[in-house]
Amino acid sequence: IRQQNTLGRLNASITEMYSGYKEILLFNKQEDAVRSFESVNDDLCRSAFRAQFMSSLISPLVSLSTYLIIGGIGIIGCLLAISGSIQVGQIQAFIRYVWQVNDPMSQVSNFSAQIQSAFAALTRIMEILEQEEMEEPERPAALPDPAGHFSNSITFEHVRFGYEPGKTVIHDLNLTVRRGQTIAIVGPTGAGKSTIINLLMRFYEPDGGRILMDGVDIRQLRREDLRRNMGMVLQDTWLFNGSIFDNLRYGRPDARRDEVISAARLANVHHFI
Repeated sequence: IRQQNTLGRLNASITEMYSGYKEILLFNKQEDAVRSFESVNDDLCRSAFRAQFMSSLISPLVSLSTYLIIGGIGIIGCLLAISGSIQVGQIQAFIRYVWQVNDPMSQVSNFSAQIQSAFAALTRIMEILEQEEMEEPERPAALPDPAGHFSNSITFEHVRFGYEPGKTVIHDLNLTVRRGQTIAIVGPTGAGKSTIINLLMRFYEPDGGRILMDGVDIRQLRREDLRRNMGMVLQDTWLFNGSIFDNLRYGRPDARRDEVISAARLANVHHFI
């Protein structure tokens, strides 16, 4: 388990250094990065050595135990045979039985490292599977528009939210955005700008208050219906395999070519595509 955990730390360290390579160069942190990697790598080396050493001991210990048992049977059997209590054939048969028991034990011991590694990985898988479900069950209500479109307003009523219990990020948000309005939410990092969008998309549920779309609490709507009416542009760029055309219509696979081109013109990217 210690080996698996350290391997996870090493992979996380490598990922951080590759993704933050420019920042490492910018702040002249190359030596610190190397020392950090060496520290984690040394921990992995030590834990892996112990794990492999202990696993490698199992097979010879099983064999040693078998030989000691056979030696003990030989000595005790000879004494009993001399006294006439048993026959030599019985000693030989008993030794053969010991060998038959030894074979499957030796095979299991040869795979002990893989078995222990599998159990260590299984504990991490179970940790994920045992996590509580974050999304509340769907309670679909009738859509304001039969076509499934929202067009009038979005309202936040006394919304309160925190990612952790007791640590409130948004305390009492009241906001109404009507059709045709453009709203800019400005603030420092960590002020809750992205959190508002996450609540609107129902990636998280508010701890208090309501979010309404055309007067309907979004918790009463199916997430699929809600998100179909949203267009979200993230600050990180993600491109999937395929053409630019395929990426642009990722959220609407049935979009026509002229609609995709029109969207590209609106986003002011058509001229360089």
